[in-house]
Amino acid sequence: MPNPEDRRAAKHAPMLRVPRKTPYLLEVASLMVVVSIGAALLDFLFKAQAAAALSKGPPLTRFFALFYTVTGLLGVAVHACLASPILTRFGLAGTVCSLPSRSSPAEAGSWPCPAFSA
Repeated sequence: MPNPEDRRAAKHAPMLRVPRKTPYLLEVASLMVVVSIGAALLDFLFKAQAAAALSKGPPLTRFFALFYTVTGLLGVAVHACLASPILTRFGLAGTVCSLPSRSSPAEAGSWPCPAFSA
């Protein structure tokens, strides 16, 4: 009698071959990995600099509460107001390609602030 685990693995085996046969899917998966690693590194650096610049405890908690509240509200406002016009004008590929141009000014904006510059 075959093992249920073996039957389950055999059933899903064709799905595991799909990424190898579809270069576009591999490119999208690779892009997601690279973007996720970059975002995690930026997040780590930001939090490390904030922890080094501010004292531990309530001041650090207050800073992060304010930061995440403001960025969350700005994110909702940007999506509500600009997502449709930007997608209409540049299309999906152009909008996705604009990610580096949006993160670079934010990184450059930290240069004048000595507490958050490397």
